[in-house]
Amino acid sequence: MNWNRISGNWDHFKPLVRSRWNRLDEGELRLIAGKREKLLASIRDLYGLSETEGEAQLAAWQESQDWKPPVQ
Repeated sequence: MNWNRISGNWDHFKPLVRSRWNRLDEGELRLIAGKREKLLASIRDLYGLSETEGEAQLAAWQESQDWKPPVQ
């Protein structure tokens, strides 16, 4: 999934991010505000991951998302 879609629908994706990386709290998710680089930095910091490991986890999660916005 394109990151712009995730960023633009951050309120929908916040609980999904938190279910994958449960060490992220609501305050951190609010500060991340849909910005991929901030999310990656937080994941790496909280889980002690290298840049490569963090990127691999985030990319795998991003690709697994298939949400489609409601038709209006």
